[in-house]
Amino acid sequence: MSSKTKKCNNLEEAVKGLFNFESEEEKLEFEAQQLHLSIMLKIKELMEKKEWKKTDLAKAMGVTKPFVTNLNRSILNFY
Repeated sequence: MSSKTKKCNNLEEAVKGLFNFESEEEKLEFEAQQLHLSIMLKIKELMEKKEWKKTDLAKAMGVTKPFVTNLNRSILNFY
C-alpha cells in the first residue's frame, strides 16, 4: 500500500471519528449546535441582503441589540 493510500485511509478514519458520539446527550448537543449555526448563518445572509445592522434585527425581533450580539457570539463558543 502506498503512503498516499495510507494517508487517505487515515483521513477517512479521522473524518468518521468526528461523528462518533459517546452518548445520546453528546449527539443531541452536536445537533443543537449545528442547528443554531444554520439559523444564525441564514439570519446573517438575510441581514446582508436587507442591509440591516444588529440594531435593525433587534428591533424586528423585539429584543435588545446586546441580545442579538450574544446570539452571534455564542456561535464562536461552539467551535
